[in-house]
Amino acid sequence: MGWLIGCAAAAAALLLPIVLSVHLYLDVGRKKLYFGVYILRALKLFGGYASPGRGGVALHLSRRRAVLLPYRELFAAGKKFEIARGFAVADASFVLEAGCAAQPALALFAAAAARIAACIGASYLRARRKGTGGLRADVLLRVGEDSWKGSGRILLAFNLAVLIAAGVKLLLRKIMEENQI
Repeated sequence: MGWLIGCAAAAAALLLPIVLSVHLYLDVGRKKLYFGVYILRALKLFGGYASPGRGGVALHLSRRRAVLLPYRELFAAGKKFEIARGFAVADASFVLEAGCAAQPALALFAAAAARIAACIGASYLRARRKGTGGLRADVLLRVGEDSWKGSGRILLAFNLAVLIAAGVKLLLRKIMEENQI
């Protein structure tokens, strides 16, 4: 009877969805993107901020530890993250603060463009996955002040079985590439 409960618990751990929550805050004035990654919205996995540097993006994970990601590698990285295909966007919400004291029309144009981009993104997510919760975006116009900020939360759902299968696939591909050389 104990092995049956163990097997059921293992199957549940492999097949039930796990929710990963990514919180973002962008401050254009400070040139920083703050982020935090939580599992089940409670346990913080890691966090920090990213800022542009001379040779690439500096990813600050603590006060003393930073990693420089060169710009060339960032653009080529899309092909390397095949394991990310196991994640599904369950929900996303963003808030943009736009304000330009010198040119209020620029802030209004940016707000309209952000709203259009959110509608396009929402329709893409709905067309790609039927069960997607959607994408919500709000825009705050700041009159008489310079403010270019944004915040957001993205919920990613995945299960361990898909991640393990993708990891095994990557491992086998690496082994096959090394044997061909």
